[in-house]
Amino acid sequence: MLSPYYISSDTMRKTVSLLIASLVSLCLYAAVPSAAVVNVITYDAQGSVLHSGYGFYVSADGRAVVPYTLLQDAYRAEVIDAKGARSTVTRLAGASSALDIAIVYAPTRKADFLTIAPAEGAALAEGSTATLAYYTTNKKDTPLAATITRAETYGAYAYYTLSTDNSDKYFGCPLLDATGQVVGIVQRSVGKDATSACAVDARFVHQCGVEAISALGSDYAALHFPVMLPEQEQDAYSFVYMLTRSGAADEKVKPALDDYVAAYPDSVKGYLERATYATEHLDFAAADADIKAALATGLHADEVHNTYANLILSKQTAMPEPAYGDWTLERALAEAERAYAIRPQGLYELQQASVLFVMQRYAEAAALYAAVAQSSIGQPEHHYLAARALKLTGDESVMPEVMAHLDSAVAGYTAPYPVEAAKYLLERSQVRLMQRQYRLAVADLNDYEKAVGPQNLNAEFYAMRMGAERSAKMYQQAINDANTAAHFAGEAEGPYYRLEAALIYLQTRNFTEAADIALEVTRQKPDSADAYKVLGIAQGYLGKRSEALQHLAEAKRLGDDSVDTFIEKIKSGTLGQ
Repeated sequence: MLSPYYISSDTMRKTVSLLIASLVSLCLYAAVPSAAVVNVITYDAQGSVLHSGYGFYVSADGRAVVPYTLLQDAYRAEVIDAKGARSTVTRLAGASSALDIAIVYAPTRKADFLTIAPAEGAALAEGSTATLAYYTTNKKDTPLAATITRAETYGAYAYYTLSTDNSDKYFGCPLLDATGQVVGIVQRSVGKDATSACAVDARFVHQCGVEAISALGSDYAALHFPVMLPEQEQDAYSFVYMLTRSGAADEKVKPALDDYVAAYPDSVKGYLERATYATEHLDFAAADADIKAALATGLHADEVHNTYANLILSKQTAMPEPAYGDWTLERALAEAERAYAIRPQGLYELQQASVLFVMQRYAEAAALYAAVAQSSIGQPEHHYLAARALKLTGDESVMPEVMAHLDSAVAGYTAPYPVEAAKYLLERSQVRLMQRQYRLAVADLNDYEKAVGPQNLNAEFYAMRMGAERSAKMYQQAINDANTAAHFAGEAEGPYYRLEAALIYLQTRNFTEAADIALEVTRQKPDSADAYKVLGIAQGYLGKRSEALQHLAEAKRLGDDSVDTFIEKIKSGTLGQ
């Protein structure tokens, strides 16, 4: 007979297994900081609660991993730990909409936190057990044991299906291995009729940090939270540089500039970037203060003075009134001259020339533009600027020099000319028209059309070239351009350009063509005295005396008294003599 204290081997094995499981559970629980898992509440622009979810701290200073979707459309977010301590999210330290992972920074004194498994760590095996630490304010609650029912690999990373319920209270919570490190982040399983949660490999967090290129990232742009700077100074500056030029909202740009200046108070670049931003936002006092702070560093004084000159010039060009302190064009010129005195170079000469041009001191500006054009940084643009400044002096004697600069600007390119050369060709054509070099002007306008593309031009361009062609006695080309201008102008204005073609036909004694077009225009614009005048004159030359007098009389009725001369000549039979 068996003793009442006898325990079968099967019972013994079960007891030992339960004991081991309990010990493992206790060890895992002991490794889980009670306040590491947090509640995250987000608010809309009006301050109403938008979402509530969960995440977990990953640093003592308040960085937390949360679902990306919690932050969408949110303008403010709070992190609440298990002890009820609240911290406001001030920066975004990482983001991936594809992984539904974001890293937020909610400054706190000393947060309990978890460690993400290292990037080179091993994935959990299918059938293994991990611990799911969820948010609770009850100290007696214990973490859950979650079985990995399926483990799929994607390169070096894993995606898990869990035995845990597909419940909101677990989404965003950490999945821990036996050492207490985070190996997975629980997410909603979106499969049809899914009842079990899933988890993305926590090591993906290592891929979500802020880099310089993040300034242009759509995942960051889609959220309203300022972004934390990259850790290295050069990366941080590259981030700020790209962000300020990306068209990002002020809610992103201003905090980034402030963060950079605070982190690197001896960096002149930070002050200059922030001063530029302040000037663009009409905060001239802040800009002036940053320029003075940059000068106080004693570094790169030439660059600071040059930037100062540029900011004052920008302000005075855009809005000279109201005045701000001593921000005048004279001050801008003085700052540009200081920069050049410290470090003579073409860039600073160019700044002086720009100020002088706005001051309408065109001859001085032209001389400096010409000097820059001949320097090591000389470009076709500098010849163009010199030509423009010289032309504005109004001195006819400098026109050969104007043309020489424009020739040099165009010579910077070869035919067929690229679009970059277009404005130089156009400017040279205008100067040639002034000098009555009509055929050369037409040649420049032809090259301009090819560079820009006809589809990017308008009626005004073709009307201008038509005028040059008519003056050059290139009549067929002028007629073609008149018709092209009419096409671009449409029904409202097109008939008037067609009438220009009729005038050219009249000028070249093609009276039938002139009459046909003028008749067409009278039907489209019955109140056009010019159309009736051209029609009457053309018919007079064609010997259609009655119709000519009728149409000239209509032109006179519409207000053109100049037709009296033609009426008399037709009546006397002297038209054309």
